[in-house]
Amino acid sequence: MLGLFRASLIAPLLTVWICCSNAFAANCSSTWIKSVADADKLRQNCRIVYGHVGIGPFADNGTVHINLDGVEMIAGTLGESPLMQSDDVTQPYYTLSSSSLEVVDAVEIGYYGTKVVNLSLPSLKSARDYFEVGKRAYNLTYLDISSLNFAPSITLSPPNLTTLHHTGLRNVTAMSIDAMKIDSLDSLTDNQLNMSQVFIQGPFPNVNEIAIGFISAKHLHINDNSSLTLGGSSTTAMTIKELSLHGITDLKRSAQLQTLKVDTLKLSSSISITDLEIPFDDLRSLNIQQRWETHPMKSITLPPKAVDWTGGFDLDIVGAPDLNLTSIYGVNDKGNHVQTWYWPKNVSRIRISDVTVGNAFFDPFVAQQKGPWDSQFPPSAVRSFGVSPSVNSSFNCTPFVELQSMGRLPDVPFMCDDSKPPTSGVPVHLPIPLSLVILLNVVDSTYLLQQPTSLHHGNKNLKAKRATKNDALNKHITRTCKKSVKWKGKTRMLSGSPDYGIWYGEEEDLDLNVVIMEAKRPNSASEGVPQALAYMGCVHKQRKDLGKADTTVYGISTDAMNFTFMKLDNKSQWSFKLVGVVANGFEQVLGLLVYLMTKAALMSPASSRHASRRAQQGSGGSELSFDHDPENYDQMDIA
Repeated sequence: MLGLFRASLIAPLLTVWICCSNAFAANCSSTWIKSVADADKLRQNCRIVYGHVGIGPFADNGTVHINLDGVEMIAGTLGESPLMQSDDVTQPYYTLSSSSLEVVDAVEIGYYGTKVVNLSLPSLKSARDYFEVGKRAYNLTYLDISSLNFAPSITLSPPNLTTLHHTGLRNVTAMSIDAMKIDSLDSLTDNQLNMSQVFIQGPFPNVNEIAIGFISAKHLHINDNSSLTLGGSSTTAMTIKELSLHGITDLKRSAQLQTLKVDTLKLSSSISITDLEIPFDDLRSLNIQQRWETHPMKSITLPPKAVDWTGGFDLDIVGAPDLNLTSIYGVNDKGNHVQTWYWPKNVSRIRISDVTVGNAFFDPFVAQQKGPWDSQFPPSAVRSFGVSPSVNSSFNCTPFVELQSMGRLPDVPFMCDDSKPPTSGVPVHLPIPLSLVILLNVVDSTYLLQQPTSLHHGNKNLKAKRATKNDALNKHITRTCKKSVKWKGKTRMLSGSPDYGIWYGEEEDLDLNVVIMEAKRPNSASEGVPQALAYMGCVHKQRKDLGKADTTVYGISTDAMNFTFMKLDNKSQWSFKLVGVVANGFEQVLGLLVYLMTKAALMSPASSRHASRRAQQGSGGSELSFDHDPENYDQMDIA
């Protein structure tokens, strides 16, 4: 926003400076002040300046004191010449003051490198466009804007400012405050304002507490090692759309704040709160990311009123191994055993990763999800679920897989990781490449034993060929497919090469029927879906271009524990079915793999009648239903 105003200042000022650098604008229009004499002429002749007032560059050697007493209004921008920065070494320190100036269109000091040390505008009430004292005002230590209360946008960031005289604000919608050495931000932040964007970026070494008194804010971003109090000195109701906190040591609520509603609370990896108490009357999304730095957070308290939070609750916590979510109970400061977490009755999303978590923490949530639809608190419509506990957790996925089978948790995206491998049966964490190869070989060796097949991955022959090239059911793909397609009037590029492919006949025939994407790490089965779809789309388009009667392509994305089976049909619509090994063992997975391999044989002109009969008896294809819009995939480039 500032760039537009800045351009309106610089262009006229440079024109004046170049054309008439030694002239004074006697008609009180735009002018440069390059000396004390220029300032004296302006203030003695012009109560109102109809244009911009530019400061510098100066020819003096000693400190220059620019006094604009007498000027009451500048219908333009009060700012500095960009030439002061280019000649920074020889430019003198200077002060700028006016006890009479009340209104300007804009103030812009410190956008360019400057040597201003004192800026005193005590009577200035209004900056009609914006007020900016930027971070390049390195030498500014004193700022007096005692009366300033109106400016649509305020920027304050002189890093060595120690003295700020200011009373308060009544009409501001955007604010950016950067590191300074003042001892309080209250005159800027403790005001009853409706804000759009607020960025408070420390450090503020002399500030212990930041008080926010805004009535509302769309985006409030605070980064500082201070305590944060929401409510200020006089605010009784506050609504924040997104509150993003970094480095904050404590989060408190003013006692007189009657209503506090936040849509989204984001806590970054640098947050310094050990025991987080959520003080809100309503919250829709709690997002905690502590991936890369220290992990101080140990507990979270969600108040009883959380039960009635509306709009759907998103819980997203990643990388907080010291956080204890093993139970909804904890110990208060008096040593009493109390409930510290109250589950909202409307949960829309859960993602918990690398956190110490236990099944007891989810007990109320699981009980509600198992309840009848016509109960007082019916099951939540959860659109996404994922839990991957830290290594020191004791957590079992069985209740959540059961909920998924009941339709109370989504098929996709769904991820759940037991904290310990099962004591019997098929291990959950089979090595991924080995597991997939074993599965394909099991299918090849049992159900399709009489079919001549060969299995390849990369350049490694995993099983000796026992077929001619005309009859082989192949499971390897080496070529990269690139194809431009039209989607909603736009051209998209699909490009990639999958880990496996299944086709019947010659490799050059474009008879590829099944695309397989293999996850490179556990609990990431869904990550291969976009890549698989990209290649499926390539093959599908090639078949259409060649006039093939059947252009259906199947796909699989798997981490050997969770399998997403996909189908791209003749109408270019895709659908999917998710199957988890934990819930079904490998029986359903093997059945669907057999079905797809048989379809690969059936769709080839060389397929046998016996294979055709088997394919007609296969199960699984009719269960797939279209459930996605691929608009997000503008271009796929798959390694």
